[in-house]
Amino acid sequence: MKTLKKNLGLFVVVFFIALTFACSTDDGLSIATPSVTFKTTNYDSDFFEEGSTEIPTILWNGDLGTLRLGNNIPGITLDASSGVINWSKALPLGMNNVELIATNSQGSSTTVITIENKFEGTFIGAYNSDPNSTVVSANFAMVFEDDFMMTAYDGGLDGTPTTEGNWTRIGNTITSVYTYNDTSFITVEVDVTHNETEAIINGQWYRGSDNTTTPVGYLSLSLDSFIEARNSLSTKTNKNQNKVLQSL
Repeated sequence: MKTLKKNLGLFVVVFFIALTFACSTDDGLSIATPSVTFKTTNYDSDFFEEGSTEIPTILWNGDLGTLRLGNNIPGITLDASSGVINWSKALPLGMNNVELIATNSQGSSTTVITIENKFEGTFIGAYNSDPNSTVVSANFAMVFEDDFMMTAYDGGLDGTPTTEGNWTRIGNTITSVYTYNDTSFITVEVDVTHNETEAIINGQWYRGSDNTTTPVGYLSLSLDSFIEARNSLSTKTNKNQNKVLQSL
């Protein structure tokens, strides 16, 4: 009887040790560095528009951890519970590489997505013929398209389009060239300033096809949010109509 009890006790001890070892081995195999996957890593944003990614697939691999942004970009925020990355109207122009870091007890992984903020929009304001003054009085408007085409309206949007031209961007500086009265070139060089509430372009204009001559005057234009909102709604409506037609 004593031998049976002794053997039974030894069996329990051995079983407990084996079970503990097996569990620790299983845990060691199941816990790994987390991973985050988006449907795409490249997103496009219209200028001065808010947006967000879809909910990514997050694999914690056995150990629930935390999410955080790895870099600080104006206008970018993270929903730490879902992994959704949001951007506001203050998102910088051009390519923005956003780092999302997932961390658990086994380490960290970094996922990078790119959000391209494309410049475009209808800007309304005025200009003058004195490059040393910021006081403007002559109504003027410029409509920038995302295909790098531009239309200028001397007299505002109610005026006759001066002509179509093109534009380029380096950083936050926009340079546009167009013809005036089909006989001479006008060059406009402006800096883009924008935040959560407004977008403004300020700069100078020149006679000629570049900005190497002495500036002739100054201009200041603001993004017309009402027109942009209407255009954005129209675009979304057209896309939805196309989807309906395709489904039929």
